[in-house]
Formats: sequence, C-alpha cells, structure tokens
Amino acid sequence: MRRYSFKGFFVDIFKNKLTVFMCVLVSTVLWFLIIIFNSDSYSVVTIQDVPVDLNLSNTQAEQLGLFIVDIAPVIASVTVKGPRHKIAFLNKDDIFLAPESYNNIITQGVYKLPVGASLKKIQEGVSVDRLSIDSIIIKVDVLENKFFNLIPEDIGVKVEPGYMKDELVCQPSSLYVSGPKQSIDNLDVIKLYTDASGSTLNSTKTFDANLKFISKDGAEMDKSLFRYNDMRCSITVPVYKVNQLPFKVSFSNAPNCLNKELLNANIDPEFIHVAGPDEIIGQTNEINLGFIDMCELTEEKNSFSFNVNLPSGFKNLTQVTSALVSFNKDRLASKFFNIKGIQPINVPQGYEVSVHSKVIKDVRIVGIKEYLEKISDTDLVATIDFSNIKFEEGVKQNVPVNIGIINKDGVWPAGKYKCLITVNRK
Repeated sequence: MRRYSFKGFFVDIFKNKLTVFMCVLVSTVLWFLIIIFNSDSYSVVTIQDVPVDLNLSNTQAEQLGLFIVDIAPVIASVTVKGPRHKIAFLNKDDIFLAPESYNNIITQGVYKLPVGASLKKIQEGVSVDRLSIDSIIIKVDVLENKFFNLIPEDIGVKVEPGYMKDELVCQPSSLYVSGPKQSIDNLDVIKLYTDASGSTLNSTKTFDANLKFISKDGAEMDKSLFRYNDMRCSITVPVYKVNQLPFKVSFSNAPNCLNKELLNANIDPEFIHVAGPDEIIGQTNEINLGFIDMCELTEEKNSFSFNVNLPSGFKNLTQVTSALVSFNKDRLASKFFNIKGIQPINVPQGYEVSVHSKVIKDVRIVGIKEYLEKISDTDLVATIDFSNIKFEEGVKQNVPVNIGIINKDGVWPAGKYKCLITVNRK
C-alpha cells in the first residue's frame, strides 16, 4: 500500500478546488449560525423606512369631522435591541410606529405629536432602543363633501372619411367626493383622461380612463387628498356614419289611378344631413315627413308644413326641424259635379241599407288643368263603405261618402261629403 505523509494529504486536498470551496462555505455558515443562535449574544439592529401609522378612528377628532391633510415625516428609522437570533430577521412590517395620543386635536390646524414605536408581535428580550424622530407634524382640516360632474379631456382620436365623432361620454358621469374643506374649496373640476392618441375609428369605442383633480388655478391636485368610490372609469367616443338623405312625402285619400309623380311636389329643404350607427344609416334611403290628405290639396291650399322626426338613433347635423311641401298652384284647377246613385259596399250580412240622399251635390274635383278638362260626372262614383262605419239599426244617420274616380289620372276629389241612410235587418 501507498503511504501518505501529512504534507501529501494537504497537497492532494488543495488540488481539488471545489472541495476547498465547500469546506470554507460550510465553516462560514456554521460560524454564522453559532453567533446568531447563541442566546447569550445580544445586539442592536436599525430598521429603515418604517411608516408612521395614522388612524383617527374612534377619536374625538373623528367625531368633530376632522381629516388628516398632511404629515411630516412619513417614515422613520427604528433601532431594536435583543438576542441576535431574534432581531436578525426583523423588518419594517414588524414595527408599529404611531403618535402616542390624538387627544389634543380638537379643531382644524397644525399639531406636533410625540411618537412611539413597538413590536407588533411581542418577543421576550426584544425592545425598541431608540427612534430617529421623537415627533411628527400633522395638519388636520374639516371634512366636506361635494358633487362633481366629470368632464372628459380630448383624447385625440381621428375618424375615417364619411364618419364623425360626437361629444365624449364619461362613465361614471359624476362623482361624490369628500375631503378637507380647504382642498374641496380649491377643487374646480374633475376630469377623465386616457391615452388613445393615434387611433382612427369607424365605430363607437370605449377607453379605460383615470381621474384627474384640477384646482381653480388649473394645476393638478394630489388625488390622495380626497375620498371617493373607487370604480372603473371610462371615456366613450361615439362615432357615427354621416349621410345626406332626401325628404319624401306620402299621400292619403288619393285615387288608386293617380300617378303621384304628376303632382311634382316641391320639398324645401330637399335634403337633410344626418349621422347615426353604420348599420342603421346604411339601411335608410330617405326620411318620410308624413302624409298629405289629398282631400285638402286644392289650388288655394297648396302648401303643407311638417315637423322633421328622425328615426331613433339618428342625429340631425343641420338642425333642420321642419320642411315645407308645396305645389304649383298655377297648374291646378277645380270643377264641381253632382253625383247620383250612391252605392253601399261591405254591408254586414243580414242587413239592408236605405239611402235617403239621392244626389251628392257640388262635389269638388281638383286636378292638373290639362287632366281636369277630360273628366265628366260619368267618371265619378259615390260609395258608402260600411267596413268603416258604426251604425245604429233603424236610426237615420249621416255617414261619410267616398268619392271615387274611374280610370282618370291627374285628378282627385277634395272636401268631405255625407249622406243620410237607415240600416235595418232584412
């Protein structure tokens, strides 16, 4: 067998550097643990940045409606002494640093309060040795409440051609805020802001937003001065499709044979500029103003005014609120006819009608002059439509008479007509 000398042993050991490193490391750790956990070894440690805890709950100051506005300093250093193995791992979360009393706070103002520190969890043999401060300065004020409507800041978005951006919408639209009287009095407006610059939109979009408290001199205030409900805030950018739509008018009580295009109605204004959701605007080709009763259209009454009522979701960009529909009175004329032979129609089964009026006199027919010249009384018919009449059996009644025109274009009856009838059971 090979013999090792004492010197040779160490030479072989030091040739293996990893073995040397591990030996040194283990020795160091053992030495450190012996020092730390030696119960007879006392030491001190200074813990930095311990926050000052302020709480007016259940104090006279809270009952008086006072609120802490400012504090200086907000942190301090605390030196703790005790066994090394107990204080070695203490940190600022283990220390409670606060004013010793709030009893002398009885009104708004500035106060100097002595402070003290202690361990949040008591440990035998461990105590606070000293503090870097012996007092703090706090400012208190009366707590007031105020209601604010939120205002959006312009977020700098663009819209594609053919679209428009409407007024920004805040969510929530208002905020109830509490804070020191001095701060509340100085608070002028609360804004919502977000960074959406560079966006180009073709539909409505909502962006997350943050609160900004603005003073009366335009400077931004520290939001920590105020208390309010913490909620998700947003700014909605309404984006609408823009379009120009023509006005249209419809007609009631017009003969079936009348070509409405011959009337050549003039609508002023002719168009309206509107905006709305893309899916609605894209399906709308015109705006219907309403109906003109042909019984009222004559050469004397040749214009009709309408209020403009847009479909739900539309915006009136030109603020047009009314339109005038007119007809060229120089093209119109009237003739008067006596119509005989009044015919009941849609008479209920089991009833018979006696018509006591044999002639409807002075029936006015209005029309375009060149068409009116071609009409005679043989082109006219008078009917009583019982589908629209509520009658009483055996009682003489005046009921409406409908004047019809047989296959003649460009003319229509004007006015309202009645005749006397009696309805009896068969």
